[in-house]
Amino acid sequence: MDIIIKKKLTVAIVEGSLFSDGGFQGLKAAVMFFKDVFFVIPFRSTDMGGYDTKYNGDEIFEKATVMYNAQDYAGLYDYLIETIPEEFTFHIATLKVFRIKVGWGPFGAFQFKKGSDKGLKNNMNIPKKKDRQELKDFYNI
Repeated sequence: MDIIIKKKLTVAIVEGSLFSDGGFQGLKAAVMFFKDVFFVIPFRSTDMGGYDTKYNGDEIFEKATVMYNAQDYAGLYDYLIETIPEEFTFHIATLKVFRIKVGWGPFGAFQFKKGSDKGLKNNMNIPKKKDRQELKDFYNI
């Protein structure tokens, strides 16, 4: 996975887990990080019972990539705000937990949580320590 850092936007393909009222889901997704919000563009999820759900993330990500490559960041932002459901839209200022741990291997993590800071946190695996550091620098945390 490569994280592409630009002044306004960072893009990563990640795999991780999301926790919601419905419980645990393993998720394969692209994540587009802006300074104030990040969007999880889901491709596929698997719940605890092994049930697979496919999303239209491929077509959303394809259109988003075209806008990204054209450096149409304002258009991309508007497109994602309109297209991505609220459950996959994370406004940084409203998150109870927003943490990027740079450590080696299992000690590195990208964690975030809406609502209360108690309970399970969402975890996204960003495999390379260098990429976690770049993301942490992007947010100045």
